[in-house]
Amino acid sequence: APSEAMRQMFLGIKQAMNEGMPRTTPPDVGATVTYRPEFCWNYEAGTHLNFLDRTLTADLSLFFVDTHDQQIARFTDSGMGRIMVNAGRSHSCGIETALRGNFLDSRLAMALNYGFTHAVFHDYDAGGGKDYTDNYVPFIPMHNVGLMADYTLPLGRSLLKAVTLGANANGFGRTYWTEANNAYQNFYATLGAHLLLDFDKAMIELFAQTPADAFAHRIYDNDQTQVLAFMRGDYLLIFNFSPTNSYTNYGIYVPQGRYSTVLSTDEKRFGGFERNDMFFVYYSQPMAESRFMLSLYLPARTAMVLQRREMVHTRHHTHTSRTRALPPCAA
Repeated sequence: APSEAMRQMFLGIKQAMNEGMPRTTPPDVGATVTYRPEFCWNYEAGTHLNFLDRTLTADLSLFFVDTHDQQIARFTDSGMGRIMVNAGRSHSCGIETALRGNFLDSRLAMALNYGFTHAVFHDYDAGGGKDYTDNYVPFIPMHNVGLMADYTLPLGRSLLKAVTLGANANGFGRTYWTEANNAYQNFYATLGAHLLLDFDKAMIELFAQTPADAFAHRIYDNDQTQVLAFMRGDYLLIFNFSPTNSYTNYGIYVPQGRYSTVLSTDEKRFGGFERNDMFFVYYSQPMAESRFMLSLYLPARTAMVLQRREMVHTRHHTHTSRTRALPPCAA
């Protein structure tokens, strides 16, 4: 058992630690996480104009917004994170313009957009000697501009009917990040380019529904058969570039699941012959080393997109042969 001197020393240390601990007042959580509803009056006037027998169209609008109890995201005093608070009142006014045209028998499409927004606090006393009246409202770009041009080259082929080349540019700024206007992003611009195929229009509409971080990665490439396959999220893209060879029971290793056809360039709407059943469901077949394979019919000069879903039962289906069988592909 410890001696009396040891017990006194422990008691002395405990008392010193208790007296030295900082004393804080718990924060008012209710005041931090609650805020009032925002309401505003919007006024807008504009016009839509057509020129050159609707070859060229123009839109012009002016707006004014009077906002009360505006909800904004404010950085915390520590700078770690943001909280939602109410500003007193703000005014926003500006102009939006758009000019669009189709030329060269609609093969060339061009568009130009510009917007200007002047958004300031009309009455905002944040307390603690912080008055942000007449400061710019954060997170609203003062200028935004967009420019786009697409040129379509008709080809008239069954697999590839047209190619569209396009370029675009977008710019934003200046944008303030705080109510104090002491941090901001100057005007900046981004450039882009794209290449579209006639059947890719359906693919692009499909991809717009997939997560932005679902990057495509190649899972199969055979120079001899001219077959290429990609996975993008839950979508399997398969291309048969051979001009003469169609393949039956063509094996491709894929993630386990059931696959349904969502697009095929062999559909009648693309000038094809619909040699694949659009309502057929493909089930991956278990192979060695815990891998799975799909057996597909790939007509010459076609591409198809399959959507993967989780297996709901253990039955497996294979596609029936139509021409000569091809051995399963290598890894």
